[in-house]
Amino acid sequence: MIACIDRGLAPEDVKRMDLGHIIDYCIEYNELHDVEKPKAKERPKKRKATQADWDALFG
Repeated sequence: MIACIDRGLAPEDVKRMDLGHIIDYCIEYNELHDVEKPKAKERPKKRKATQADWDALFG
């Protein structure tokens, strides 16, 4: 609901729209107004466990 209001939709408009229309409206709005997508959090890189890692895990 907050995203809809941020994009100029009134609560009455949202009540008349189904979920698919709301999502399409938000996507179209984002594309027309160059709204940036939130960046994903960076995950630490994977590495193969060493014997020291196993020893630390099982003590």
